Amino acid sequence: MTLERMTSLFGEDRALIAEICLIFLQEARNTLAKIESALEAGEANSAMKLAHTLKGSAAHVGADEVSALAWDVEKSVAAGEEDNALILLQALGAALDETAGFLRAALGI
Repeated sequence: MTLERMTSLFGEDRALIAEICLIFLQEARNTLAKIESALEAGEANSAMKLAHTLKGSAAHVGADEVSALAWDVEKSVAAGEEDNALILLQALGAALDETAGFLRAALGI
Protein backbone atom coordinates (compact mmCIF):
# COMPACT_ATOMS: atom_id res chain seq x y z
CA MET A 1 0.00 0.00 0.00
CA THR A 2 1.30 3.43 -0.92
CA LEU A 3 -0.17 6.90 -0.76
CA GLU A 4 0.18 7.12 -4.53
CA ARG A 5 -1.89 3.96 -4.88
CA MET A 6 -4.54 5.35 -2.55
CA THR A 7 -4.80 8.59 -4.52
CA SER A 8 -5.00 6.67 -7.79
CA LEU A 9 -7.91 4.70 -6.35
CA PHE A 10 -9.76 7.50 -4.55
CA GLY A 11 -8.45 10.83 -5.87
CA GLU A 12 -6.61 13.60 -4.08
CA ASP A 13 -9.15 14.14 -1.28
CA ARG A 14 -7.15 13.06 1.77
CA ALA A 15 -10.14 13.42 4.08
CA LEU A 16 -12.08 10.95 1.91
CA ILE A 17 -9.12 8.59 1.77
CA ALA A 18 -8.75 8.77 5.56
CA GLU A 19 -12.46 8.08 6.07
CA ILE A 20 -12.42 5.09 3.71
CA CYS A 21 -9.30 3.71 5.37
CA LEU A 22 -10.70 4.11 8.88
CA ILE A 23 -13.83 2.23 7.86
CA PHE A 24 -11.71 -0.47 6.23
CA LEU A 25 -9.53 -0.88 9.33
CA GLN A 26 -12.52 -1.10 11.68
CA GLU A 27 -14.35 -3.59 9.48
CA ALA A 28 -11.19 -5.62 8.83
CA ARG A 29 -10.50 -5.99 12.56
CA ASN A 30 -14.12 -7.01 13.19
CA THR A 31 -13.98 -9.51 10.32
CA LEU A 32 -10.70 -10.95 11.58
CA ALA A 33 -12.28 -11.60 14.98
CA LYS A 34 -15.34 -13.17 13.34
CA ILE A 35 -13.15 -15.48 11.25
CA GLU A 36 -11.34 -16.65 14.36
CA SER A 37 -14.63 -17.22 16.20
CA ALA A 38 -16.06 -19.13 13.24
CA LEU A 39 -12.99 -21.38 13.06
CA GLU A 40 -13.08 -22.06 16.79
CA ALA A 41 -16.79 -22.94 16.49
CA GLY A 42 -16.14 -25.30 13.58
CA GLU A 43 -18.08 -23.10 11.14
CA ALA A 44 -15.83 -23.51 8.12
CA ASN A 45 -18.28 -22.11 5.57
CA SER A 46 -18.76 -18.96 7.59
CA ALA A 47 -14.99 -18.57 8.04
CA MET A 48 -14.43 -18.97 4.28
CA LYS A 49 -17.10 -16.38 3.42
CA LEU A 50 -15.67 -13.91 5.92
CA ALA A 51 -12.12 -14.43 4.63
CA HIS A 52 -13.38 -13.95 1.07
CA THR A 53 -15.07 -10.69 2.08
CA LEU A 54 -11.91 -9.44 3.77
CA LYS A 55 -9.85 -10.40 0.73
CA GLY A 56 -12.06 -8.27 -1.51
CA SER A 57 -12.30 -5.25 0.76
CA ALA A 58 -8.53 -5.23 1.30
CA ALA A 59 -7.92 -5.42 -2.44
CA HIS A 60 -10.36 -2.56 -2.96
CA VAL A 61 -8.31 -0.21 -0.77
CA GLY A 62 -4.95 -1.44 -2.06
CA ALA A 63 -3.96 -3.46 1.03
CA ASP A 64 -2.43 -6.20 -1.10
CA GLU A 65 -0.67 -8.12 1.68
CA VAL A 66 -3.84 -8.24 3.77
CA SER A 67 -5.79 -9.39 0.71
CA ALA A 68 -3.26 -12.12 -0.11
CA LEU A 69 -3.24 -13.44 3.46
CA ALA A 70 -7.05 -13.43 3.60
CA TRP A 71 -6.98 -15.51 0.39
CA ASP A 72 -4.52 -17.90 2.04
CA VAL A 73 -6.87 -18.24 5.02
CA GLU A 74 -9.80 -18.90 2.69
CA LYS A 75 -7.85 -21.59 0.82
CA SER A 76 -6.67 -23.24 4.04
CA VAL A 77 -10.20 -23.47 5.40
CA ALA A 78 -11.47 -24.83 2.08
CA ALA A 79 -8.79 -27.52 2.25
CA GLY A 80 -9.85 -28.47 5.77
CA GLU A 81 -6.68 -27.04 7.29
CA GLU A 82 -8.27 -25.01 10.10
CA ASP A 83 -5.13 -25.18 12.28
CA ASN A 84 -3.10 -23.62 9.47
CA ALA A 85 -5.82 -21.02 8.94
CA LEU A 86 -5.52 -20.00 12.60
CA ILE A 87 -1.77 -19.58 12.17
CA LEU A 88 -2.34 -17.52 9.04
CA LEU A 89 -4.79 -15.34 10.97
CA GLN A 90 -1.90 -14.26 13.19
CA ALA A 91 0.07 -13.17 10.12
CA LEU A 92 -3.06 -11.48 8.78
CA GLY A 93 -3.44 -9.55 12.04
CA ALA A 94 0.20 -8.45 11.84
CA ALA A 95 -0.27 -7.32 8.22
CA LEU A 96 -3.34 -5.38 9.27
CA ASP A 97 -1.31 -3.72 12.04
CA GLU A 98 1.37 -2.77 9.50
CA THR A 99 -1.28 -1.34 7.20
CA ALA A 100 -2.75 0.67 10.06
CA GLY A 101 0.71 2.00 10.91
CA PHE A 102 1.29 3.06 7.33
CA LEU A 103 -2.07 4.81 7.20
CA ARG A 104 -1.45 6.61 10.48
CA ALA A 105 1.89 7.88 9.18
CA ALA A 106 0.68 8.74 5.69
CA LEU A 107 -2.72 10.22 6.54
CA GLY A 108 -2.47 11.14 10.19
CA ILE A 109 -5.34 8.86 11.21
